[in-house]
Amino acid sequence: MEFKCCLRKSPHTGERDPRIWHSALKTIAGFLSAGGGTLIIGVAADGVPVGIQEDGNTERFYVRTGASITELTPSQSNEYVAQRFRVEA
Repeated sequence: MEFKCCLRKSPHTGERDPRIWHSALKTIAGFLSAGGGTLIIGVAADGVPVGIQEDGNTERFYVRTGASITELTPSQSNEYVAQRFRVEA
């Protein structure tokens, strides 16, 4: 499992940075070579959810259950993530 805080924009400059995108692609390629893995975007390396709004993403979220894949609505995706990541004060 790999966490990436963003997919396009640098968290330091707020500008689009091809190195950020390249890093995600390298992770995906590594998972393909290793036979699988999970890439979660919108979560910092320490597991804290940071969201994807600032990154300008318009991606959709899907859940795979066996052979079927279901697209989640925005409220379903928020619920799905909230069940797995809790911010503790």
